[in-house]
Amino acid sequence: MINTEVVKNEKKKSRFPLKKWFTAVSIVFIIFLILKLTSIINWQWIWVLSPLWFGIILAIFFTLFALLVWMFLYKMMTGKNPFH
Repeated sequence: MINTEVVKNEKKKSRFPLKKWFTAVSIVFIIFLILKLTSIINWQWIWVLSPLWFGIILAIFFTLFALLVWMFLYKMMTGKNPFH
């Protein structure tokens, strides 16, 4: 017999795997914002907002890396330029 509770828990886990990442980024951003607004830190606003744009930069970097790997493997396997 399949335990339906285990199946439901598995679906919940795989539904949104980046939830913990977004939560951590949000917490760090709120901490930086509070520290800046209370003048505890004297950072530029770009660094206070950095948790918000850091994830976007990482996503772009990994996408470009995956594209380069794909191009290399395509060239190695077919001997052709992937864009011709």
